[in-house]
Amino acid sequence: MGETLNVTSSAEKKSLTLQKALSLFLAFGIHAVSMKDISDTVSISKKTLYLFFSSKEVLIKACVKKLIDQHLKEISLIENRAISSIEKVFLIYKSSLRHIANQNLAFYNDMKRDYPDIYSFYINGYGDFLNNKIFILLSEGQRNNEILAEIDLDVFCQTIFFKLKEFFSNKYRHQKNRQERILDCAILISLKRILKKPDLINWK
Repeated sequence: MGETLNVTSSAEKKSLTLQKALSLFLAFGIHAVSMKDISDTVSISKKTLYLFFSSKEVLIKACVKKLIDQHLKEISLIENRAISSIEKVFLIYKSSLRHIANQNLAFYNDMKRDYPDIYSFYINGYGDFLNNKIFILLSEGQRNNEILAEIDLDVFCQTIFFKLKEFFSNKYRHQKNRQERILDCAILISLKRILKKPDLINWK
């Protein structure tokens, strides 16, 4: 069942274990995956696993941090593209929807029920970071006279993230048409309404 670790250092073993644990949690949920399942998957003893992560809760929090970091790397690639700030905002929201939709709903439900502090860290911490990123980009667009001056950007960011949070618990979020509907109705229309010339933006 397990696979042999083709790594030499303890740090490499720990990194691979974390990645495998995250994959299992996202695929089957937290409750369905035991520490033994994880140790068997990476072919290490439970004793070694507990040396890496002193408890399942510690492992889950490390997995959540890794999950956030993975998405932030994708956001950084978008930020570095030679496109307008508004197009960056749209692509970041699009990336966020895909990030949410690609995960098993059981992962979030288990975390919310059994590890509320970690769930709060994930939702609120991730949300604050995302809103800050979006706010900076939208502020740039407002300074460049692309966004209507009367728009309260903080309220706009909070409103869109509220819709993203609803998508977290949507059992149909894996459906491609549902993702596109949320993208169009909750995000695209909202963005177009605050722009002076929405037709000049590449919405792809």
